[in-house]
Amino acid sequence: METEKKEMPIPTGAKYVLEIEGYKCYLKSITRPVMEQALGFVMPLTGSPKLITAGEMILNACWLDGDPEIRSNEDLYCEACLNAVQLIERKNSTLKKL
Repeated sequence: METEKKEMPIPTGAKYVLEIEGYKCYLKSITRPVMEQALGFVMPLTGSPKLITAGEMILNACWLDGDPEIRSNEDLYCEACLNAVQLIERKNSTLKKL
């Protein structure tokens, strides 16, 4: 008989839920210092982007609660890191020379 997983309560301050193959984690909003550090990996001045490293930084800084399997399973963790990069939200804007 398969045991049903108990739904965890949404933690205070949670702004996002990340779900991967039935596992969930709750994340708070990204702070400006974390965003600035992560952007250095997403858009480096030299070399290739390091999205997993940037996502790992964001995931660790914004994690409030979640299934421990996301952190202990390498495949789930890498997927969570790649998704965490999406917390860097960009607004539609334009810059025009006058």
